[in-house]
Amino acid sequence: MGQIEARRARGAVASYVLNIDAAWGHGKSYFLDRFATQLELSGHVVARVNAWENDLTNEPMIAVMAAIEDALKDHLSTPSKVQRKWKALVKSSGPLAVSLVRGVATSLLKKHTDTFLEDVGDALNGEPMSTTASEDADDSAIGEGVAAVVEKLGDDFASGLIEAHKQQLNSIKTFRANLASMSASLRESMGTDSLIFILVDELDRCRPSHAIDLLEAVKHLFNTDGIVFVVATNTDQLSASVKAVYGNDFNAKTYLLRFFDRTFRFRDAEPKIFIGHLFKLHGIDPAPLSRFQMDSIELSAAYFSIFDMSLRDIEQCFEIFATVHTLWESKVPLQLPLLWPMICMYHTGREQAFELLCGQPSRAEIDSVFPTNRILLSQKEHDLPRREIVTKSIEAKGLTQCFMSGFTKPLHNLVDASTGSLARRAAADYFAAELSQLHGNRYNPADPPYSVIRQYRDLVKLAVQFKQSEPTDAL
Repeated sequence: MGQIEARRARGAVASYVLNIDAAWGHGKSYFLDRFATQLELSGHVVARVNAWENDLTNEPMIAVMAAIEDALKDHLSTPSKVQRKWKALVKSSGPLAVSLVRGVATSLLKKHTDTFLEDVGDALNGEPMSTTASEDADDSAIGEGVAAVVEKLGDDFASGLIEAHKQQLNSIKTFRANLASMSASLRESMGTDSLIFILVDELDRCRPSHAIDLLEAVKHLFNTDGIVFVVATNTDQLSASVKAVYGNDFNAKTYLLRFFDRTFRFRDAEPKIFIGHLFKLHGIDPAPLSRFQMDSIELSAAYFSIFDMSLRDIEQCFEIFATVHTLWESKVPLQLPLLWPMICMYHTGREQAFELLCGQPSRAEIDSVFPTNRILLSQKEHDLPRREIVTKSIEAKGLTQCFMSGFTKPLHNLVDASTGSLARRAAADYFAAELSQLHGNRYNPADPPYSVIRQYRDLVKLAVQFKQSEPTDAL
């Protein structure tokens, strides 16, 4: 609000365009929702524009007008000054919308071309000359006639374009004046310094041409007194859209800066805090999921980092996990070192990687599943043969591989890891607990039990209503 008052104080147009810049899944829509509520409680009018939903219409000006009308419905329901000013604004927007439609020049060209063809036809359909000697003179006369028609066509077409341009500028001027007048009448009606806030979301998902048209409309049509735009974008993605129109060598970010008075960038959220919030949101106690000195929240954050999951991705993966957790009936807890990679691979559409993690035949390799690796736990141990203290670590990829053994080997072959790696011992600790809790450490060698981990594959598919048809592999 301070920026608006400062502009009024120095006699400038009291409008403002704020850009909210954040990557996809970082909470832009959530912010706009909460910001809209706060603005409405403070007495401002808030119009919401989902650019993605209006992409098909290809009329950004009309989309913004419709959003403003919806926001003003309480003020337009009864006769008032605001209602009269709004009707004047709508009336002025009609000619402007027509003048802005792409193809005005084409229409003029078609109009004058049709006239040109008619005039040429008249010249060619004149009375024929009967003597052969007159043919040269006839050709010359026709050529001079066509040239005159072409010259007239050029003059008329240029005059038409100039007149159309003048009308468009006048329409823009009238529209902006009416918009400012309507905004002023709204402030008078509400008795406060009320502003019209127009919140634009999902712009970076639109077709490049539509995104540019909407920004141009914001800058040239709605940039008037009492109007504030808040435009949420992923600037990197929007820059790519601009380059799709103007070419890869075009400085898209500099171009975008001219549309915004200021850009506010979200700070990167702490994944562990967000993950802890999601556990709480879904009513899942993370403590039973922690094993072998590895905290379940930190472990989850590590796996999501390996697979480069955004906050939106993490939230969607948790939806799957929460359903699996609800369906889980075994006494032993779910194992995140295996379940998170499975869910992440499904979420990103990597079917072959998902099948590999489930112990199924697959064209994928474990190194392609884990583009990077992370140390989950380090601890010092006595190396008795060497009589020294050594540091041993558990890496994410190795721990996942140890749990993958539960798909193919019976439980009794998984519980002894006295000479194995630290990751192998961590997995064996779980399998030993499972053999004890579910089978009392007893089994028939001829028909040994297998781990309940084998249920993960079907549960993940069920949780997301996995399509029976083969999905596209994104390996």
